[in-house]
Amino acid sequence: MSDPDGTPRSVVALYQQLAAERAGAARAALARERTVEGLFAHSAAALEDAAGALLHAAATFIALDGPLPGLFAEQAGALLAVAARFEEAADLTRARQSD
Repeated sequence: MSDPDGTPRSVVALYQQLAAERAGAARAALARERTVEGLFAHSAAALEDAAGALLHAAATFIALDGPLPGLFAEQAGALLAVAARFEEAADLTRARQSD
């Protein structure tokens, strides 16, 4: 069996497993963060990187018919909105600590 694009499901499953393992490693790295400020700031940076990857993919696939480019751009926008809130939280934490 294969996915609609012809990729064998076993290969797709391996890539999904790799992505899940990398996400787990990123989560573990964030869990080791020593300060709330650092946690918010590093989380925001990770979200911004993910949004950048989606925006790049959207631009790459822009010539494709279908919803994929728009979906990627929409998801990137959502990630950037969350990243902005995390940056705000990091700034508020810094401000509280300086008082």
